[in-house]
Amino acid sequence: MGYSDITSWTTCFAVAGVVSYYGPNVLTPIAQPGKLDDYTYRSINKTLFNTAIIGNVNACKRHTPIDWQDKREDEIIWTENT
Repeated sequence: MGYSDITSWTTCFAVAGVVSYYGPNVLTPIAQPGKLDDYTYRSINKTLFNTAIIGNVNACKRHTPIDWQDKREDEIIWTENT
């Protein structure tokens, strides 16, 4: 299924009154070595485990490429977003 298919399904869910979430893949950050970065941790909790309205979503301030190796947290290289 491509993005257009997902949009169609999301629209069908909305018309049926079903709440759905459509956004970036959660599995990639969860699979990072070490632990979730603070931005991802807060965003997942705010979106999935809180009954309050989500409100504004601020962009993350830094990113790291996924390196599928076991690394200590201090070995992960972060790049500030510009």
